[in-house]
Amino acid sequence: MHLDEYLDIISEDTIRLKGHRLGLEQVVERYHEGYSPEQIALEYPGVDLEQIYGVITYYLHNKDAVDAYIARIDAAAAQRHQEWAIEMPEMSKRVRIVLARRRQETKRPLQLIMDAIGSEAEARGLTPEGLEELLQLAGEHADDDRPSHNG
Repeated sequence: MHLDEYLDIISEDTIRLKGHRLGLEQVVERYHEGYSPEQIALEYPGVDLEQIYGVITYYLHNKDAVDAYIARIDAAAAQRHQEWAIEMPEMSKRVRIVLARRRQETKRPLQLIMDAIGSEAEARGLTPEGLEELLQLAGEHADDDRPSHNG
């Protein structure tokens, strides 16, 4: 089997399925995740099943070279991300702050209480579930202590 039957080498770090923008690494990653060729074809509807089988066969025959290629492009992507994070645009920083606030605001109330009492709760072995149970019990017994309005 030859590489050029199913794949195009765009550059040293860019190998695509012939006629598609889909990278070799995307098919191999799905294969590693346990997808069958048929499932991969369903993920990428424009790609023929024969081409998926061809790419997987190529991978199995050239495993070391393809794994090295994927490791190289993954490392390059991680490096680009680190560089971007260091010089993150101001707008991106603002968006991250807003998203972090929203996540904090949507935290479950019990988790907020646990965060507030932190190490004390851990020292006593209190979990969010245990706190929830205590609050439920307290709520059930709170009605017992209220004066009745039946006068």
